[in-house]
Amino acid sequence: MRTKWNATYVRVYLPVCRQTSFWVNLLKAARDTSMAVIPMIFWDWQQNDPVMNQAETAFLGVFNDSQVGSIAPYLIHSVAFGDELGEQGTYWLSRMKDFKSKLSKYSIPLTITDDWDRPIYKNGSALSNFGMQVNDLS
Repeated sequence: MRTKWNATYVRVYLPVCRQTSFWVNLLKAARDTSMAVIPMIFWDWQQNDPVMNQAETAFLGVFNDSQVGSIAPYLIHSVAFGDELGEQGTYWLSRMKDFKSKLSKYSIPLTITDDWDRPIYKNGSALSNFGMQVNDLS
């Protein structure tokens, strides 16, 4: 991607691997090609889903990795939280806030994958209450 298209970022969409080694290998590749990564922390659609905890734990493990842990905050541009968060309701706001707190010690911004023009986020031309809550977290 770097050579062919002069890409500077790689966005990882819906990774299903729940192992830290996946993220470590991705960050090594980013380091070796002078690229940044925009990971997506994804899980299945149920509340209190153990897959969500596995996804978070696996990703956060990169910061303790001996090979990439010290440079991970410089290789990770931002992290996309969930997939179509707005369709899942307010339950995810507390999880998003918790994950943002975990990322804050590395100064990595948290984003969402949704586009902001969905009705769940807007009230006319302004953000809805839910949209404001998500905006404050991202």
